[in-house]
This record gives sequence, structure tokens and C-alpha cells, in this order.
Amino acid sequence: MTGIITFILICYGATSIIVNGKIFENVRGKSYMLNCQMCMGFWVGLLVAYLDYNTHLFTFDNNIVTLVMLGALSSGTSYILDRLFNDDGIQLSLGVKGEGNSE
Repeated sequence: MTGIITFILICYGATSIIVNGKIFENVRGKSYMLNCQMCMGFWVGLLVAYLDYNTHLFTFDNNIVTLVMLGALSSGTSYILDRLFNDDGIQLSLGVKGEGNSE
């Protein structure tokens, strides 16, 4: 369980640096993928899972199915964590957008 949490936090941190960090501001430009938390999260997840073969931080199998699944996990959790946390702290919105139910 510790390995998956470590994986998620590493991927979220790396994805946030690429998508939101000033250090990559000039590189991002108008590239959609480099500005998208979910898109970049997927590719960061693939890369981190692949690099585990050299670091041994996690105990995941290094096959294509596992890499894609970990990329999807990274994408989803990076998006959720990005929506939940920002520079102003925790962001919770309990309101529902839209007209509501009409009877």
C-alpha cells in the first residue's frame, strides 16, 4: 500500500511542476498536453512506472498493461488532487452547477 501512495504522490508532484510550475512556463507555451493535468499525469505515470525498473521504489510488474494502468491511475489522481488543492489551500465546492431538478 505504501508503494502505491508513494507512486501517486511522486506522479502528482511531477505533473504539478510540469503543468503549473514557473520553471516550465516557457516550455509549455500553448501546448494543450503540457497544460492539461490529466494528459500530463498519464504520461508522467507511464514514465515513473517505467523508471521504477531502475529505482525499485515500487514493486510493480514492468509490462505494458501495468504501465498503462499506472498511467491511468496517475492521470486520475493528479486531476483530483489538482482540483482539491491549490495555492490558496483546500478547495471544496458543495454546490451543484445547473438548473436543478424540475418536477
